[in-house]
Amino acid sequence: MAGCLKVRADATVDIYVLPDEARCKCTGKSPVDMDECPLHRYDTLGLECWPGECDEYTEDEGEKIND
Repeated sequence: MAGCLKVRADATVDIYVLPDEARCKCTGKSPVDMDECPLHRYDTLGLECWPGECDEYTEDEGEKIND
């Protein structure tokens, strides 16, 4: 089952599918598989991810993951 993190294009549009390469540089996981945003950047509970706005989102397989 997918995580409970709501992945959004903006405040009104939800995203349900991301490319296979999509991942959060903080966790190494795809946002659709995460339970919360580790940075709580888009809401205070960390339950929203906005990939188009986040510097920690990548679709580049060679990009370094933050440890």
